[in-house]
Amino acid sequence: MAGKIKKKRDWKALDEAHRRRGELITAVLCPDGAPFERPAYAQRTGRPRLYADAQIEAMLLAKVALRLSLRAVEGLAYGLAKLAHVSWPVPDYTTLCRREGKLAINLRSRVQAGKRHVLIVDSTGLKVMGEGEWKVRIHGTGGGRRTWRKIHLLVDRETGHILAEKTTDKNTADCTVLPALLPEDLAGDHVLGDGAYHTQPLHRLVYARGGNYRTPPPRGARVWKPYHWKSAERAFRWRNAELTRLARLGRTQWKIATGLSQRSFVESTMRRLKALTGAHLSARSIERQSVEVRLRCQLLNRLAVSTWTVPA
Repeated sequence: MAGKIKKKRDWKALDEAHRRRGELITAVLCPDGAPFERPAYAQRTGRPRLYADAQIEAMLLAKVALRLSLRAVEGLAYGLAKLAHVSWPVPDYTTLCRREGKLAINLRSRVQAGKRHVLIVDSTGLKVMGEGEWKVRIHGTGGGRRTWRKIHLLVDRETGHILAEKTTDKNTADCTVLPALLPEDLAGDHVLGDGAYHTQPLHRLVYARGGNYRTPPPRGARVWKPYHWKSAERAFRWRNAELTRLARLGRTQWKIATGLSQRSFVESTMRRLKALTGAHLSARSIERQSVEVRLRCQLLNRLAVSTWTVPA
C-alpha cells in the first residue's frame, strides 16, 4: 500500500451540516404548505382521500427526527398551522398509523454517474418496543413482542449515503438479502462485505452483474473449485489468489492492503442511524417497521455531508 493519505477536516462544511440539522423540520414540513394540499387525483371507487401521501410522509419524518409519538406529531402539525395562520387539514394519529404501511419512501440518495464506487453492505439490529424486561422478570410473562429486527444497509463509501435498505426478521441470513440490495448493473463497482457474505453464489452474482466482490475468507479457507474441471471460474480468481497473500501478511495487514478495512464506514453509518433516530422501533407490524426504517435512512441522507476532504 502506498503512503498513508492525510485527511483534512472541512470545518465549514461541518458547521453547515449542524445548521441544516436544526432547520430540518422547516425543510421537511415545507413552509409554503405544498405537502398539505389535497391530493390531485380522482379515485375510481371509494371515498376520496383527504390527505396526500407527501403530507403523511412529512409528518412521519418529523416524528422520526424528533422522536415523537403519533399523537405528538398531530399536535405539532396543529401548532405549526396556528403559528403560520393557515388552515391545514391535519390527519389524526389513527390515520397516520393506517397510512404508514402503504407509503413508498424514496431514500433520496445521490450517486455520481460515470465513475466506479465502493459499496459496503452490512446489517444491524433495532429492538421492537413491547413487553419490558422488568415485567418479564417480575410477572414471568413470555415477552414475545420484545424482539428485534435486522436492518440491511448498502452504503456508498464516498458520499456516505444509504443506497438501499431492507428490513427483515432476526432469523434471516445476511447472504440471502444482498441480491435485493445490489443494483442490476454494477459497472465495475467494488462491493465490500464481512464474512457473513462470503459465499460462492454471491461471488457469482456480483461478477455476473459486472462488479468486483471483496469479502474476507474464513480461517482455514481453501481454494474454491469451479463447477466443471475444464471451466475457469473468473468470479473466484481474486479470492483464490489472495489466500496465499493473506497467510503471508496476516489478516489485519491484509485488510489494509486490499482496502477491506473500509468496511468500518458502514459501522459509522449504523452508529449515526441509532444515535440520531434511536435504537428502538415504535411500529408494531413489519410493513410499518420497514417504512419507519426507510424514513430514518432518508433522514440520514438528507443530513449527509462530506466533512472529510483529501488534499490534492
